[in-house]
Amino acid sequence: MANPTYDVSNSSETLFQNNDSTFFIPDSIVQDSIINYFYIYPNPSPGIFTLTVTDPGNNAELSVFNILGETVYKARITKPATTIDMSSHPKGIYFAKLTGGDEIHTFKIVCQ
Repeated sequence: MANPTYDVSNSSETLFQNNDSTFFIPDSIVQDSIINYFYIYPNPSPGIFTLTVTDPGNNAELSVFNILGETVYKARITKPATTIDMSSHPKGIYFAKLTGGDEIHTFKIVCQ
């Protein structure tokens, strides 16, 4: 099996490409951002989630909304790992918003 060859592109969006695939850098990745990286796990969960943020800074905040748009959880994120306890809320789909500075990241969490 031959080794694939890669071409580096000058495009601000293309990271590299080979014969089979092209890999892109999303526009939302900013090296100097306040929230460089975040991850919530396990998802789905019985209601206890862990939010990991590389550098929450002083202005990071998490809000969780139910399907009606009502805020059911809100917390300032001050450390790299934060436990989110949604176990007292009904099972279902929730939407989370993580803000920091001018950044807003939204994602879905599921309580089983």
